[in-house]
Amino acid sequence: NEFKLGRTIPIKFGFSTPIQDPAQIKLEIYNGDANKIAQFAVGSTDEDLRYDSASQTYHANLKSQGLTSSNYQINVMDQGNFKGSFNFVLR
Repeated sequence: NEFKLGRTIPIKFGFSTPIQDPAQIKLEIYNGDANKIAQFAVGSTDEDLRYDSASQTYHANLKSQGLTSSNYQINVMDQGNFKGSFNFVLR
């Protein structure tokens, strides 16, 4: 996926198998130099990773202000264990 700099990037995902404790999921966002630039933990504010129990999906909004044009990777972690990743590009 590709997004414009300065925009808010919506993040939405779910799992194909049940997660034991949805509150333990975290997102780690890395830039093209493999530096962690942001992290989201489950919470209830717009700045947090939110869990929707009805749809069993997670939602977050990454603000791209202050970031540079690059490739980025989002790692999904469950209690510190890597569960998967997805990538996006900022232009």
